[in-house]
Amino acid sequence: MKMNPSPKLALFATTAMAVLFGTAFATAQESYPISGDQFGYGERAVAETSFNLELFGGGDENGGTYGGAPTITIPLGDSLGLQVDGVAGFAADEAGFAGGAAQLFFRDPQSGLIGVAGGGYYVEGTAQYAVAGIAEYYLDSVTLEALVGYQTGDVMDGAYGRAGISIYANPNLRIGGGVSYSEETEIGGDIQLEALLTDIPGMALFATGVFDQQGSMGYGGVKFYFNSATNLLATDRTKQAGGPTLIDMHRNLGRPNFFTSGGAGFGLRQISLVGSALNGGDPFGDIDPDPETPDGDTANCGDGAICAVQDLVDNLTEGTVLEPLNDLIVGLLDPNDGALSALTGALEDLTSSDDGALGAVTDLVNALVNTQDQALEPLISGLNDILAGLTGGLTGGLSSNALGDFMAADGTTDEGLIDVVQDTVANLLDGTPLEGVGDLVDGLVDPDTGALAALTGQLNELTSEDAGALGPVTGLVDALVDPDVGALDPVLDGVNDLLEGLLGGLAGGLSGDGASLSGLTGLLGGLGA
Repeated sequence: MKMNPSPKLALFATTAMAVLFGTAFATAQESYPISGDQFGYGERAVAETSFNLELFGGGDENGGTYGGAPTITIPLGDSLGLQVDGVAGFAADEAGFAGGAAQLFFRDPQSGLIGVAGGGYYVEGTAQYAVAGIAEYYLDSVTLEALVGYQTGDVMDGAYGRAGISIYANPNLRIGGGVSYSEETEIGGDIQLEALLTDIPGMALFATGVFDQQGSMGYGGVKFYFNSATNLLATDRTKQAGGPTLIDMHRNLGRPNFFTSGGAGFGLRQISLVGSALNGGDPFGDIDPDPETPDGDTANCGDGAICAVQDLVDNLTEGTVLEPLNDLIVGLLDPNDGALSALTGALEDLTSSDDGALGAVTDLVNALVNTQDQALEPLISGLNDILAGLTGGLTGGLSSNALGDFMAADGTTDEGLIDVVQDTVANLLDGTPLEGVGDLVDGLVDPDTGALAALTGQLNELTSEDAGALGPVTGLVDALVDPDVGALDPVLDGVNDLLEGLLGGLAGGLSGDGASLSGLTGLLGGLGA
């Protein structure tokens, strides 16, 4: 069941968190400005290479949003800086997203910054891109901010922008706000709060609230600053205690992340609206998806964890010689008519993403692997390609549906697993001194006349390719070991030749005419009589 926390509550909670902790730590220190020159920053646009990581969580009217946003900033000479931003996570409770951006800028740490930025993000295969001009102007403890750009993609096309201000109440406490615009959300606004924790150098708490015509969003979290002066991994706490302040790092090292600082025009807020529209929420921009059930054998299966597993196996094995494995799993686990449906049906209900008590588990699995272009979809597709390549070569050119090829070559679909075992043993031992062992196996397990027919006959019917509940097991085994088109037939033939060569001489020593092991078996039987 999708959780939709109140945006006002989420905003209040995240803001309160940063206010309480930030005020306790940041305002406890002596509030006097510290020059970046103390740390050798000087007048360079970017004093040194640095790395930041934001971990955030919150929500809006569409559900929860959480994830991370890394940033790396490097100097390009004395006047230019380059920053690369990333973002990844889940929005609207279940929509996986990821994005990347770059910012190139000229900066004088005493007066201001001007530059260009561009990037894009993906939400379940839906792409949106933006380019923008960026600028900052520094007035003692105040920073004026501006961004004007254009965005295009699957969501919308049009101009967007933001004008903002950051006020540093003390060197380690920033209070910000801005007004933004885009053609879809129209006029919006945002408020921001960030507090550097002086007792834990390099760690800050932050909170952000965003408002627009669609509603509001609140999120917050923790931000880590990694640089030579403020290094969370360093052991010299004395040096860290005198490290750069928040305002120093903002004006001499990295810039705000392109995705978490864009207000309502572009960034996390827009990603949440897109994710909601793609998953049956209110339309946004050009996204108004048809909620029809997707095609496929598992489309009507259900929305719980069991069907999610079936989808995953189907994606992994589709088009490979292992494709019958999916039929086996469906035959066993399908919550509607599988052999274990009494158990799996109850588990499916328990993990239903709509109203199950453990629905969040299914949402996480689906967000990672089961929806087209989700977070791990490229990995699943890559594994599928590897399986197709490996098993395609193994079968020596069989079609992707190895089971279908076998049926066409063999002309029958009513064999059971016992029949396949008998055929495999015969293929291994035919023409070798061990051929009598095959006769012994047939005498024991033959489903019609064997000594154990009462048991093997039932197992053969259960695994019949034509009508047995476990028929896919036989199909998979047969596609591997069939004497004509089985994937492992060349291996079995090789073993047969090896047995014939190695044991032929041994059998020749037992009788003048090269008696086979079947003859020896008959002799031993006569002695026993």
